[in-house]
Order: sequence, then C-alpha cells, then structure tokens
Amino acid sequence: MYIRIVTHRLFVSGQHQMVVSDTAQWLDSNRIPYMSLCFTGLKDSMQATIHIDDSPANIETLREAGQHVVVFDQPYNSTYAGPRIDSWSDTNVETLLTLFESWPE
Repeated sequence: MYIRIVTHRLFVSGQHQMVVSDTAQWLDSNRIPYMSLCFTGLKDSMQATIHIDDSPANIETLREAGQHVVVFDQPYNSTYAGPRIDSWSDTNVETLLTLFESWPE
C-alpha cells in the first residue's frame, strides 16, 4: 500500500519551510505512515484509491470527479454522507484498510 499525504496548507507566502516541517513533524508524532507529502490546492488532480478529507469543497469536488472519499469528521462537514472517520486510531486505520481493499480502482 502506498500512502501519499496531500494537503493545502501552503497558503501563507514566506511560511512554507515552517509549514512543511510542522506537517511532517505532526505526521511523525501521530505515527501516520506515508511515502510522500504533497502540498497542492488541486486535490481533484491527484488520483487515489481513497481520499480522506474534511473540507466540504474538496469532498464535493472529489466525489463529482468519481473519487472515493472518506470524510474526516468535523462539525462543519456533518451533513456529508460517510464513510467517516473521526481520528487516526488503530480501529479507524483498520476501517480504512478494509475500505481500501473493497473499493474498486
């Protein structure tokens, strides 16, 4: 399995080095494994078996593009249908692995 983290955190000019470092440190401290880290606002251009996102705009765009999206639960996206996860717990990671294996590419 290949995990690519795609985020749109580079929104403040001049802060890129800090944001990249903080993001990698957060991923490492939360034991989230990944092979690559990509910063882009155009998430629908990234082909993946499963996308995990909290942004309503990204959820809609990715689903309209025919992509599989797991909603990362936040108060502002509660109206979107699942599947959903609310943390990076071992149980939720197991759920994601099951979805990964069951969704066709």
